[in-house]
Amino acid sequence: MKVHSLAMPSPHDMLKKGPFLRKFGFSLKDYASTGLRWSDLVAIFEDYCGRYAFLQKAADSMMGQISECPQVHAAKEASEEAGAADREDRPQVD
Repeated sequence: MKVHSLAMPSPHDMLKKGPFLRKFGFSLKDYASTGLRWSDLVAIFEDYCGRYAFLQKAADSMMGQISECPQVHAAKEASEEAGAADREDRPQVD
């Protein structure tokens, strides 16, 4: 039973650094102060993409177990719309 479904993210539709930082309220100065290299963030995202199928199966399993628990009155699923919004938030190398 598939309970939770999001589209597989693609590293090719990631945002550029400027729009990504603006969306989440970070200035370039804020970003620079973290010491993180943009390429490291992209590498983290690419690793996530490689694990996505496993993570999706784990989320489906957990959602199924939670929804069958008698103490749970409602379990909210992520929608395709949420997945589309998430895809807009991806970092991309400038």
